[in-house]
Amino acid sequence: MTDSVEVAITSEASGQLWSVSVWDTVTGSQLMTYKGGGVCGNHAVALVGSDYIIGAEKTKPLLHVWPVNSSEPSHDLRTVCPGLIGALAVSPNGKFIVAGIGEKIHVWQVEAGRLMGVAARHFQPITCIRFFEDGSHFVSAGEDGMVCVWSLKYLTATDNGHLEAIHSFSDHYLAVKDVYVGSGGSRSRIVSVSLDGSCRVYDLSSGKLLLSLVVDGENLTSVVADVLESSLFLGCNSGDILHVSLCDKPRQLQCHLTEEEKESVFKGHTKTVTALSSSQDASTLLSASADETVRLWHIESKQSLRTIQHKGQVTNAFLTFLPSQIFAEKMKPNIVMHRLQRVNDSAHSSELSVEISVLNELVFTPMFETEGYSISQVDLSKDPSATSEETSYHKKQMNLLQKKNLELFKLASEKIFNGVCDSRKTESVPSLIDINKCLQLVASKSLDISQSVHMNSEDSPIVRNPESEGKSRKAKKKKRARIVHDISD
Repeated sequence: MTDSVEVAITSEASGQLWSVSVWDTVTGSQLMTYKGGGVCGNHAVALVGSDYIIGAEKTKPLLHVWPVNSSEPSHDLRTVCPGLIGALAVSPNGKFIVAGIGEKIHVWQVEAGRLMGVAARHFQPITCIRFFEDGSHFVSAGEDGMVCVWSLKYLTATDNGHLEAIHSFSDHYLAVKDVYVGSGGSRSRIVSVSLDGSCRVYDLSSGKLLLSLVVDGENLTSVVADVLESSLFLGCNSGDILHVSLCDKPRQLQCHLTEEEKESVFKGHTKTVTALSSSQDASTLLSASADETVRLWHIESKQSLRTIQHKGQVTNAFLTFLPSQIFAEKMKPNIVMHRLQRVNDSAHSSELSVEISVLNELVFTPMFETEGYSISQVDLSKDPSATSEETSYHKKQMNLLQKKNLELFKLASEKIFNGVCDSRKTESVPSLIDINKCLQLVASKSLDISQSVHMNSEDSPIVRNPESEGKSRKAKKKKRARIVHDISD
């Protein structure tokens, strides 16, 4: 157990003891380890809501999924991808997973596991993917120096009619290593850093370049901003972390970092800074490096608070709120996750996904599959997006379906009876049987018989007469004797 509100999630390149680990930022103790996932690549570890952790292997086209309360991966959810995953991200609501496989972007729906779309805009492998705070858009960056902004709505359209990026920025001339996306919805800012030593700030709504900051003599490898977005932290290939204020003084569109700003640096790492993350209270900075360490810094004093040693190069590190079910013995997931598809439904027509809407309360059960058909249940009464019109519409559809099924049953029964009649060629059986009349006749006859039996048993019971029964038996014997005598004569 821990009293920390925020925890650090990291992964390393050795993979000797674990694939992903959760750390207490206050004490530096290890809270949870996730094994069996190999070595996760850079920007290839993410949380799915607060229920699962996903990680993509660096050398194999495999995507592993761990429940937050289990150290072993789920074999039912492990996915074999079309290629090596260079970067991945999960939408803030945990409903969609976006992965960069080579130069292409793949979008999956988590609850159904369906591949919603594949888009291509980059010319070289994708290195980083980040979602906006509201989950409506995401940004991708690649080794070709391009930064692209995508609309999740267009990419997940059923007809795949719009697979083009909303904005494409090609101001960097070397590989883009990291991207930061701010808050503010359509007014968000995008910050990218590249090995060409430049940091560029863009506006989402207009797609314009707001600032181009050049750091002479450095290769920038990571970037993050504080919660207020008043300061930028730039990780360098040398191990230094530069602190750049965006509120001190007006800047030109293109400018170089001054000598005074170069002195505002966090020193401690000896190799490339691979990841940066800022706490929600804007007081702590987390950094990861190829020197096999993760450091926690006090932002105002630029002093190192704690160092967490790893066994290999740290590939992923970020701060997040402590998952609520990480210490639970039995997890009750808020998100139902299924294995991700390798191909789109439109290209694989043998598989059909059916969603059945019901109105009663459901108990969580995994999706079941039968001969290529998969059925999932959605509770409309629990869905806040379901309106009264949608509920009434589904009720009408269910009633209509019941009527159609009854008509099909009657038709099939008539065909069966008519076939039997035609085969026997008897006049006693009619050529066409009305099922409803037959059922009514049987019911009425049954009622008459039961009523008559009931009346005989109660009102007028039958009394046996031994003398009359004996006389009838004697008469039958005499009749049989006369028949035998006549035959003998």
